Amino acid sequence: MRHAFRGSPFGEETFVDLGDEGIDMTDGTSRHVALGDIVRVRLRRIPLRASTDQFICELEPRNGNRLRICSASYHHLVAIENRAATWRPLVEQLHRQLMSQSSPPQFIAGDPPIRFALLISVWLVLVAVALWLLSEGAMLGLVALFPIAFVGIFYWYRRLHANRPRPYDPRALPPILMPALPKVPPA
Repeated sequence: MRHAFRGSPFGEETFVDLGDEGIDMTDGTSRHVALGDIVRVRLRRIPLRASTDQFICELEPRNGNRLRICSASYHHLVAIENRAATWRPLVEQLHRQLMSQSSPPQFIAGDPPIRFALLISVWLVLVAVALWLLSEGAMLGLVALFPIAFVGIFYWYRRLHANRPRPYDPRALPPILMPALPKVPPA
């Protein structure tokens, strides 16, 4: 099973091949990780824009750097292609194969707890500063509150709601962290 993506506007195309015994990643260099060496799998979601979110599957091997498999592919700074049609089947098959290992890895949904807490803290500090400025009678508080509320509603809530740290059952992948498959019109 194969998936290809460009994880950043400046990086190379990355190819991911899932085989019976392991996963191979090629992005200018090649790397092979045996399925039995994977100790943690993390699913995450990052809102990019209204039509495309970035779904990420991170694999942490026993030794070495983690592998990051992304559902969206950058063409340049503003053009992003949704490649969920190949990402989702690969991630589902990977979970099935990992469950059949003698010692399956840990399955975690969302951000690491420290990152999650930091995101909430930053947003709360921004809201507190805007409210303080507003209570002091500064028009700047009202001006600051509008974009903070806008970002909070349309970005932070979507990100925080999806990426709350928690374990998940690999037989029932969290729907909020899996892209919807494209609808095929009836023939």
